Amino acid sequence: EVRTNRALRSQELSHTDWTPDGFTSVTADQTTAPDGTSTADLLTNSAGGGVHRLYQQIIIDDEGNAFSIFAKQGPATAGRYITLSVTDAGGQYKSATYDLQAGSVTQTANATFAAPTASIVDAGNGWYRCILVGPPPADGAYYHMVSAANAGTFTPAGDGCQSFTGNSEKYYVWGAQTETGSFATSPIHTVGASVTRAKDSISLATSSYPHSATVGTLIVNANQIVPQGTVHTVPLSVSDGTGNEEILFHLVGSSAQVWARVVDGGTDQFASHDLGDVATGANYKIALAYGANDLAAVLDGGTVATDATATLPT
Repeated sequence: EVRTNRALRSQELSHTDWTPDGFTSVTADQTTAPDGTSTADLLTNSAGGGVHRLYQQIIIDDEGNAFSIFAKQGPATAGRYITLSVTDAGGQYKSATYDLQAGSVTQTANATFAAPTASIVDAGNGWYRCILVGPPPADGAYYHMVSAANAGTFTPAGDGCQSFTGNSEKYYVWGAQTETGSFATSPIHTVGASVTRAKDSISLATSSYPHSATVGTLIVNANQIVPQGTVHTVPLSVSDGTGNEEILFHLVGSSAQVWARVVDGGTDQFASHDLGDVATGANYKIALAYGANDLAAVLDGGTVATDATATLPT
């Protein structure tokens, strides 16, 4: 879907649009970011007491908010825990803490804000995307904070951060994003203004690659970023564009059921198309082998669903 990143300088957290408090330095372009560019910044914590945070004030809507950032343990002394929070700096906040060593969410907390949901996604090479989702109490300007923590669980200060004595911990950060919605979407690069991009959708003509309409195998390896029951998603479709002739994978329902579907003449041909459920934030792999009167599909190496009476789309 169409989304707008309202966080400025998404890849430049050393810029003055971001305010450090308790960090001794934010150094630009210190390592390779998840997109392969040398644009990830280094946060170096102080050895003093109090909160240790980097923040930007951003106007958001009360219908939903997803705040996310990519983070990675830095060089020695490598910081292990990091907290995201959205706050009015007056005691209202939502927050979550993430373990960058184990790749897990260790706690969520809130005051006045509704209880948030949080997830962490492995982005490879030690990087994790930390995601905090939940609406603010009202439209307005809220501080979006990235802060250091020295434990996975703690009693937050009034802005959702932890107050502790630092040890010069280091973190790599990149790709800050805040967007209206109930889940985070692909990174949207911003500089001095918010940026809106069209929905994520890639199309390619079957004439552009080796493709057989009579026999073949389709495989998808993906991550289920959409909360269950929110929207239906189609991670892959091979179609004539009408929906009447199509082979596709489809995630549906409140439990995010994975369906492998084969449609010919507008009629579903795959009688056993429910392959199982996928949890929000989970990586999954699905495969479908197709041929006339010979369909087989599987989710994550589980039970293989088959159908021996199917016709294929043309």
